Amino acid sequence: MVRTGIQLYTLREMDATVPEILDAVGKAGYDSVEFAYRVLEEDTDAERCAEVMDEHGLEAAGAHVSLDELDEGVPHADTYETLGVERLVLAYLDEGHFESEMAIAETAELLDDLAFTAAEAGFELGYHNHDHELVEVGGEHALETLMEETSRIVYELDIGWTHAGGADPAGILEDHGARIPMAHVTDVSEAGESAELGEGDVDYGSVMPVARRVGVEWYIYENDDPEDLAESLAHGAHELRELL
Repeated sequence: MVRTGIQLYTLREMDATVPEILDAVGKAGYDSVEFAYRVLEEDTDAERCAEVMDEHGLEAAGAHVSLDELDEGVPHADTYETLGVERLVLAYLDEGHFESEMAIAETAELLDDLAFTAAEAGFELGYHNHDHELVEVGGEHALETLMEETSRIVYELDIGWTHAGGADPAGILEDHGARIPMAHVTDVSEAGESAELGEGDVDYGSVMPVARRVGVEWYIYENDDPEDLAESLAHGAHELRELL
């Protein structure tokens, strides 16, 4: 089953509570949300968030987490369970984790160990890429080597960042689709900066048929730097429906 969603990092500066943001997401027509760090703030009522999600039939696509959080053994597991989150996605590792074959091997071991820790807490672990994981090391993109050297994690391919890194998102989906249940449907300008979906440099006409064929289930809209939050929220939902 194919589902649309939005990464709530897109709406991080919205002047509203998290339940109010979720209400806006539901009204915009998304199927799911992917949480980011704001949902862990002390004044956020996770039970109220879950109620709003139920009112709109919103699912939890997952939650982005930091390396520091995973190092502590998923300290916010109860919050994630209340929200219906089953998959945690490590949002970022810096360039040093991908600078050499040895670094990639160590990163692969780290991620598999973190996946074991997450599984003990009841969660699957995924990894979300930016552009620096597409550097070539030993004749292959570091991200693809990482995929080959890990066994316990899945991947959330950020299509825009993959393109910005100089790789072909369709090709990576074709070769590694079985490891990629989620995709960030993002766009970038020719200069490699965030752009509204459909207004950037990514050829989604070639990417989306491959994504559908290899079985990507979750299509998560994100814009790192939207000019107008409400317009971006509506635009993303519309563009996802058009693409799917």
